[in-house]
Amino acid sequence: MADYTTEIQGNKNKVDNSQKTINKKKTSKISLAIAGAVVVVAIVAVAALLGGGGGSGSGGQSALIGGVWLAENDGRAPRGFPDSIEFFSDGTCIFDLYSDAGNASFSIDGKRLKVAILWEAFTYDFDVKGNSLTLRDDSGDTVVYERTR
Repeated sequence: MADYTTEIQGNKNKVDNSQKTINKKKTSKISLAIAGAVVVVAIVAVAALLGGGGGSGSGGQSALIGGVWLAENDGRAPRGFPDSIEFFSDGTCIFDLYSDAGNASFSIDGKRLKVAILWEAFTYDFDVKGNSLTLRDDSGDTVVYERTR
């Protein structure tokens, strides 16, 4: 009987040790998954802080705000583009279209800038690099603006 008891006790110890090993592996996998998630979140946060949103340069709403953007060619832009535009942090802007400045609202969705003024809406792909803003409409026409003030 003592042999069987010793054998059962030995098997129980083996099972306990196996269970501890399995638990350590599970804990290790969970820790690794959590660490991976933290790294991904950190990368996304850094990308957002560095400008995320508007094309290959920096972008997003914060990159547009501050100063007046004036079209190259002495402030004359082709039809469908503003001659100048000034963005504000509350989502409004002054949109100088056809030499008639008016209040408008704007929104950003990824690399797209949408400006709504009275009965019209204009949508552009945009890219901000330093004090240079490039707007591209759906037909491929492009206007470059320089930040003033």
